[in-house]
Amino acid sequence: MFVDVKNLANEFYLEVIKTRVLVIIATDVDAVAACRILQQLFHSDNALYTLVPVSKKAAVAAAYRDHGEGIKNVVLLNCGATWDVIEECKPEDDDVVFYIADSNRPVHIHNVYNTSQVRLLMPSLPEEGVPAYEDLFREDDDDDEDEMTIEEVADRRRERREWEERRKQLLFEYTEFSYHGKSTAVTMFEMSWKMTRDTPEILWWAIIGQSEQYISGKIEHNRYVLEAGDLQAHVSRQIQRRTAALDPLAVQISFDQELHLPLYTHWSLMESLRNTPNIFCKFKLWTQKGYRKLQEFLAELGLPLLQCKQQYASMDINLRNNVKEWMCNMAEKYGLENLLFACFTGKCGYRDHFFASDAAYGLMALLESPVDDVTTNFFNTLDALSWSNTELLRKGIQLAKERLVATTQQVHSFMDLGSIICAGPFLYGTVQEGAQHSKLFGWPSGLFQLARCALQAYVANTKSRRFAILPLVLAADYSSDPSYTLVVGIPPLSEDSPKNFFGRAFERASTMTHCTYHADFFCSPAVLVYKQDRGKFLDALVSLLV
Repeated sequence: MFVDVKNLANEFYLEVIKTRVLVIIATDVDAVAACRILQQLFHSDNALYTLVPVSKKAAVAAAYRDHGEGIKNVVLLNCGATWDVIEECKPEDDDVVFYIADSNRPVHIHNVYNTSQVRLLMPSLPEEGVPAYEDLFREDDDDDEDEMTIEEVADRRRERREWEERRKQLLFEYTEFSYHGKSTAVTMFEMSWKMTRDTPEILWWAIIGQSEQYISGKIEHNRYVLEAGDLQAHVSRQIQRRTAALDPLAVQISFDQELHLPLYTHWSLMESLRNTPNIFCKFKLWTQKGYRKLQEFLAELGLPLLQCKQQYASMDINLRNNVKEWMCNMAEKYGLENLLFACFTGKCGYRDHFFASDAAYGLMALLESPVDDVTTNFFNTLDALSWSNTELLRKGIQLAKERLVATTQQVHSFMDLGSIICAGPFLYGTVQEGAQHSKLFGWPSGLFQLARCALQAYVANTKSRRFAILPLVLAADYSSDPSYTLVVGIPPLSEDSPKNFFGRAFERASTMTHCTYHADFFCSPAVLVYKQDRGKFLDALVSLLV
């Protein structure tokens, strides 16, 4: 059941710290940032806890079996809302309570209406359209039919069929789209703020969680602006709280409009431009003509190529001070939209200075670095959130650069080879087995990142407006088991909302074909299909969406 988010301190935090708590965390940056906030609070209260990172639903149940003995309180961060936790984890004791803080939507109805063992640490919003209890659950006493006339029995059975049809329709409408709610890290920050225990570090971790949602395409631009405004108010409040005698080694957060170019302050301006999906697709940088147009753009800005190709920090200071204004002045001429975005900057000491979006890119790369050990990656990422361990974050930023380069190179290959085709109701592409960076795309977040860039490039490369209203399905070998294909789907470019219907579509296609299929990721538009079944799975998807 939903709890009052304004009173999480009493209904959640003060309850779980009474005994050892098991915290199970999804391997996404928002969940890791939320975990870091909880960890800070637990340490200050000397609370006992166990952390277990997981990447799939089955791993949650396994983690509970392995670590849940004697545990009465279990916290699930971004890994428990969308499926029936009690049914899958099967706690032996009725007094075990699962506290679920999750940004994934929609919430499973059994979690919503379980009043004894499930606590949902998120607001219940009318726009999420949770069906009423009486529309989903009813008790029928069939024994009464012995005392009823034939007509009364027929009426009751007809009424039951109508109710079941209505229930089926309501559930379909409720679960049709997957999407994301408020960042879990922000929810944990707001709890700490209401407990008057928020600090600049905790606020910074919340900002990183929200930034990851934005750069991953989980929330739309307008919603990000609104939510960033709420966090900016907290930044302003904390600035006013500090005295004039600032400690230069304290964490300081600022807020401004910055260039929407990933990692450019840690890279060269040229490399960042070439590997920013919006710029890459707008200039069609997979062509010589597109590259010449980018050079023309820089020349018109008055930026020498030699300066653009060296590290941004080494550029002439006059150029660095003016590049943002110059680019904005030329944006309309070159059709560049959303060149600026609202960005938070964190600073600690004289050397450590990061945009929150860049930190999120680096942490995402650390979480999915090519190590087949979820636990190692998780704890490295958790450590990288600490301002005393920024070298680890810099390593993640270097990995993030490699991921961005790999993404644009793969899209370049798609465009050269014509690998993305129109399958009728959607576009379809495959990362070829043995491709240079195929392992990077064998995980959901990497393949989603590639899919978004590939769809932009394909639409930019064609004159037909029809393709802007088509979604994209992209497939790649699954990194952990090459006998399976990882398949993801994303909505069309014409859609302003990131709501995604592919989770339900994939489920129905698998039912139609009886193929070997696993929907075990927390993000439903990413599934595993047995490689030999991929053809019939896609055929079913085409017939379903026509």
